Amino acid sequence: MNLATDFAVFGQNSQSGTAYTVVLADVGKYVETTNGSAVTITIPNSTLVAWPLGAEIHVYQGGAGQVTVAAGAGVTLRAEGTKVKANGQYAVAHLRMRATDEWVMSGDTTA
Repeated sequence: MNLATDFAVFGQNSQSGTAYTVVLADVGKYVETTNGSAVTITIPNSTLVAWPLGAEIHVYQGGAGQVTVAAGAGVTLRAEGTKVKANGQYAVAHLRMRATDEWVMSGDTTA
């Protein structure tokens, strides 16, 4: 993986705050966090966003603040054990919607 070329191909959405709710425009892109404090990225359910089945969103922890991915109301987030956090600065996690309101998180993650 080469983040410089991946960003160019997929596009990116830089977020400097400590909370962000992903939107339809993030599908196929990297959401890059840059905050030094902990960041929570929330996945809203399909009644709020018309997610296409198979949608993928990539999360890149660019700042020192650890990223936690949270399931919004009515959303199930599947991950290995309880690994729903980025593994540290520069880690990349992947989110994929495998069924309506069911997402899978994989990549460089930790509990």
